[in-house]
Amino acid sequence: MSAALATSRDEQGARLARAAAEWGSGWADQGRVRGKVEAAKTSWLLARPLEPPGNHPLPDLSLPGWIVLATDGSQIEVSRHEIASCFLVNVGEVVLEYGEQPGARLASTPSLYFEPNDLFPIYGDEERAADGAIVGAVRDTQEFRRLAEMAREAGKPAVALVDGTLILWRDETNPRGLANLAPDDVKRQRLDAMLELFEAGEQAGIPVVGYVSSPGGSDVVNALKVLICPEHPVDCDRCPFTPKDKRPTQVSDKPCDAVLRIADATLFRSVLGSGERSPLFWSGAPVLEAYGRHRVAFCYLDAGDEIARLEVPAYVANDPGLMRLAHWVAMDQSRRGRGYPVALAEAHEQAIVRWADREAFFRLVAQRFVREGHRVVLSAKQLRKRGALV
Repeated sequence: MSAALATSRDEQGARLARAAAEWGSGWADQGRVRGKVEAAKTSWLLARPLEPPGNHPLPDLSLPGWIVLATDGSQIEVSRHEIASCFLVNVGEVVLEYGEQPGARLASTPSLYFEPNDLFPIYGDEERAADGAIVGAVRDTQEFRRLAEMAREAGKPAVALVDGTLILWRDETNPRGLANLAPDDVKRQRLDAMLELFEAGEQAGIPVVGYVSSPGGSDVVNALKVLICPEHPVDCDRCPFTPKDKRPTQVSDKPCDAVLRIADATLFRSVLGSGERSPLFWSGAPVLEAYGRHRVAFCYLDAGDEIARLEVPAYVANDPGLMRLAHWVAMDQSRRGRGYPVALAEAHEQAIVRWADREAFFRLVAQRFVREGHRVVLSAKQLRKRGALV
């Protein structure tokens, strides 16, 4: 096993070296990059260049004061074993003020959902029982809406941080239909809340930034695969390097396999210095068709302890001043948080619903039912869990 691991490390090292070399040379020809990437037919997501190649050092900003906004959410999902069908969403919010007049505001807002339309909402144009996916979408919607309100209320300069991606990957199945869903559809409400956040940030002159810790994407490396391939245009379904009786994944000596299994974060760990970010790229995620003019761009940041992915809407990507502020604040927050933005960590602490909180919540519901004379019935499973048998 140890010998196999050593061989695997050597092979991975060679692939990384090839990816770094292709990044340093092939990506420099922006005309060729755009031409090959735009014409390519692949099943992979391909990054599209937005900025010229080259690393962007940490901006040297001197601000008398600045504000960082963040929200995060947690939930108690519907349980058929409890006495009542309901779910709870708790949104934590943080406002951190730095500089000459430092301050902080931390709060959380719980919302209880129990109406029939809450428990059997329209999701993806069909009525469904409120499962984990639906409760998660409701939570996202509340987070985005609250962050939009905070952006409207905040002074400048400020940055609004989102925990994770700005791309609604879970709605990839029908991106063109997403924007045409009814306004009361939970999927549509989440999209509308995201776009409301972008609009609020744009109007306030505040960059919205999605901070993705430990990213696993390979959008940039996938584009390097297209550059490495000698075919033009690239069409993976008709790959001449794959025998007709095999799938592409069954062949490991294709030209593009020279950078096989290299993640973007691995590549940029080798080419970025501390505090530097990569150039911006446009995401090729199909769901972004539903975003209209609010396309999402991304870059990679060497935050010291890790390579983070920063995602920003188009109004930030196209404004060098807002992008410098986003870059600087993301790095500053990561340093203050010892590797992860302190505002996001604090928002999580405000939002989190622990197991003991869940148990206390359902006890309160039961007590209220008893006071009001309602019949209280637990499932046999829940009764067994709450009382041991001798």
